[in-house]
Amino acid sequence: MIDLQLVRLSPASIDLQFFLYLGTDKPFRDAHEKSLLSIYVEDFNAHLRHAECRLTLEEITNEYDACRLFGAILAATIRPACFLEGWVAENDGEINQQVVSTFIDGLPVQTLMQSFQKDQYFRQAVVLLVEELLEQLKISGI
Repeated sequence: MIDLQLVRLSPASIDLQFFLYLGTDKPFRDAHEKSLLSIYVEDFNAHLRHAECRLTLEEITNEYDACRLFGAILAATIRPACFLEGWVAENDGEINQQVVSTFIDGLPVQTLMQSFQKDQYFRQAVVLLVEELLEQLKISGI
């Protein structure tokens, strides 16, 4: 698998944060996070040729836990908009000028506010994201 979502040198936990915090909600992570991290470590190590690069579950869990605030910020700021029509390219993933213009011109903000006011499920999802962010800020001493 080639993952070019964020091409940069960084800890593996940053990619995991992007995947899990943008793709799942807190109840799902609470139920499956440990097993997903374990699967990640097993698969990562199974595909390495150099033994000195191997990960341990303890290392990745500690690193992942240290980055939780990053994940919570990602989820609270980006995840709600991912559910709006027109924000994410729907034409085979191509980000064209129309998608970029829609985002820059503020339509997602208007749509986010309308969805928050009218859609109880969307509102509850956003409230959970904000609560999780506040929890992580408190844990971080901020």
